[in-house]
Amino acid sequence: MAQWEIPGKYRKSLAAVAEYIPENFPLDFEPGQRLSYSTTLGGDIAGRIIELVSGKEFGEYIRDNIFAPIGADDITFEPTPEQRTRFMRMTNADAEGRFYADDSFGESTFETLPLSYHSGGASLAGTLNSYTRFAEMLRRDGELDGVRVLSAPSARLLHMPWIAPGTEWAGENETWGLMVRIINGPHPYLPVGVYGWSGAYGTYFWVDPVNDISGILMRNSRVDGCQDSSVALSLEKAIYTAE
Repeated sequence: MAQWEIPGKYRKSLAAVAEYIPENFPLDFEPGQRLSYSTTLGGDIAGRIIELVSGKEFGEYIRDNIFAPIGADDITFEPTPEQRTRFMRMTNADAEGRFYADDSFGESTFETLPLSYHSGGASLAGTLNSYTRFAEMLRRDGELDGVRVLSAPSARLLHMPWIAPGTEWAGENETWGLMVRIINGPHPYLPVGVYGWSGAYGTYFWVDPVNDISGILMRNSRVDGCQDSSVALSLEKAIYTAE
């Protein structure tokens, strides 16, 4: 993963990381030729652009302009001591498949990255209630409880497909919007048009414009994570096959 090739002295802030990336990571291919997952680095560049345009540090900007206005007060890059008392412990498994509590992160929220590095693609921690408010804001096209943080057209751009059909390495039944996966073909349970994203340790949200619902899965696990995990598929099945 390219993220871990960045020297530690640069992984102190988004500005430092974004300065290092273009000088040390050439493009693997010309834009538009194929699809590739950029780990956190693509999001870091987008976050740095927000900093340069807004004049605000990225974590401060999204707190003031997205999370605070919709009441998602428990999403943060730098958890307070009180918030840490409510953390779930991380679950891991050994080579024999035995589960154990993994406390190797220390104070970090994503691997060993410092809290001062407000990544554009990782490191946010939050509660179910706050994450639900965020997902509901997207389901309502940028508005929640009378507070609008995105214009409706901007919110819809998020889940507009941006990958040209037939692009190399693209999935058969999914495409991508602006950092969200979009279902565009047969899926075991989700209808076409569903979009969402999954976190590093099993968190996962989706928005279903067809049925007008949002779904949230909260986990702290290094085992069987992501939107295609058995746990995520079981949740989808329970919701979409319910009578």
